[in-house]
Amino acid sequence: MKIRSFFKIYILPLFIPVTLLALTLFAFLRASSAYDLNTKKLFHSRVNRVAEIIKSRMNDYSQILKGCQGLFYASDKVTKENFRVYIDKLDLEKNFPEIQGLAASVYLPVKDTAGLEKEMRSIIPGYKIKSNFNNPYIAPVTFIEPLTDRNLRAVGFDLYSEDYRRQAIIRAIKTGQPSITKKIKLVQETGKNVQPGFLMFLAIYEEDDAGTPRKVKGFVTNVFRTHNLMRPLLNHFTELNLRLFDGEQALKENLIYEKVLPTNQQAEEQHKDLKADTLLNIGGVSWRLSVTPNVEFGSNIEEQQPYLILLSGVVLSLLLFLITARTIKRRIILAEELARTKALEQKKDEFMTIASHELKTPLTNIKSTIQLLERLSLSDKERTLLHRASKNIEKLQKLISDLLDVSKIQSGKLQLDISSFTLDDLVSESIENVKHIYPTYKIIKKNPVQPLSLQGDKYRLEQVINNLLLNAIKYSPATDRVFVNTLVSENSVRIEIIDEGMGIDKPDQKRIFERFFRSETLSPVISGLGMGLYIANEIVKRHQGIIGVESEPGKGSTFYIILPLKLDEEYTDESEWKL
Repeated sequence: MKIRSFFKIYILPLFIPVTLLALTLFAFLRASSAYDLNTKKLFHSRVNRVAEIIKSRMNDYSQILKGCQGLFYASDKVTKENFRVYIDKLDLEKNFPEIQGLAASVYLPVKDTAGLEKEMRSIIPGYKIKSNFNNPYIAPVTFIEPLTDRNLRAVGFDLYSEDYRRQAIIRAIKTGQPSITKKIKLVQETGKNVQPGFLMFLAIYEEDDAGTPRKVKGFVTNVFRTHNLMRPLLNHFTELNLRLFDGEQALKENLIYEKVLPTNQQAEEQHKDLKADTLLNIGGVSWRLSVTPNVEFGSNIEEQQPYLILLSGVVLSLLLFLITARTIKRRIILAEELARTKALEQKKDEFMTIASHELKTPLTNIKSTIQLLERLSLSDKERTLLHRASKNIEKLQKLISDLLDVSKIQSGKLQLDISSFTLDDLVSESIENVKHIYPTYKIIKKNPVQPLSLQGDKYRLEQVINNLLLNAIKYSPATDRVFVNTLVSENSVRIEIIDEGMGIDKPDQKRIFERFFRSETLSPVISGLGMGLYIANEIVKRHQGIIGVESEPGKGSTFYIILPLKLDEEYTDESEWKL
């Protein structure tokens, strides 16, 4: 075959895969960039969450001290029994088990040591102040709860006699606010399983006299062992390595908490740019929070997505080249244009059918195998991995179905099976479908759905409502309910799906129904390719209807579809439906 004839015959099959390969490369680069960006956003979001949890919990402990402070302000003399009953009512062991103890201490000149010991021995036999008496004041512990063996070691200990404790006490007196110590060794430590510790002080003042500065009576104090404190707060961040340092410098001797999983060279190289150092101001001192990702960080599916796009593009380009080349070769042989066109369409249909079957059947077999494995006696970790694999297979099945729908829409082959059905059947069956997937979510009808007759493809309209309900649940992680509302007018019905989730920015609302569009403000922590709303929009348009959204960031979204009660037989895609 001459070169000119070769190019004349095969220029089209060569042009298509080359173009598709270029687009695939572009999509691969975009997907890789998007994955890197989303990974960084997710990492810093998790770091911020860790910092928020620590600060919020420390604020809770401050409120406990202020409540205890109020006990001393409410009574001229708080007895040991008063203090015990108050702490018992707080139920620390249940509500705040990470608090080692809650103590009360007095603040008085060192010259009053003997008098205090005499007074306390009438309450606690053998009470003795443990101090070096090197300072003009003492602040010995008088009461501490719960009164465990560890905490008994602290009774009588002079908090003012040690440098770090004294610095925090002076800060608490000056500011009138809760103040914590730097890293210390607690007197409660027995020599076994020793942990870093710190105290949180809040001063108790005498009531003001006219023109007289307030005088400090004593302190209430929270006692913490840092491992016991941080472990229940931060252990669920399994994908992060966490280190917390006392002070602004990340020095080994300042380390007060560490949670680190083993890593490997591949993970370190992949996430080498992900590291965060955050300064937390807690009770007048600085803590440095150092965070890095570990081997569990990130989604394997999203990580491999760019490579799946590249592989799919190469394979599809090769298939398209072979199919198109074969079709054009057949066009040379066939005599009539109509026969050639039919052959081409037949080949395309065969390709779509084969591709659909070849993609869906292995996934179905894999899912069945996983379901059989889940019936076996497995460890919790094995069951979790199987559940995760099953969920990812469901995502791939949905992706394949959406890709086929998009292909049908683009080729104009999305057929509708028009029949009559009732509005309440459509809404109720859609709700039941979604409840089967998310049984714990509440899907609430805001008003009774009328048994009103509609025309259309009920299966496709259910597909639209299911998609809107699933999106409402997916983008509302902080709540467990979604609302459905129906409004009927003279010529149309409006179905609303209302959530209390993240909401959508105004610029994104204009593009949300475009094919493959993904909002950058929502996508970092939620996966997807942006096909569902595009498909829903096309289905509603083919029902001569309208789909839209009303939303405000942080206040949820309302997606609505408006359908005519009766289809117009003369309607075309180019005409506008007036409601």
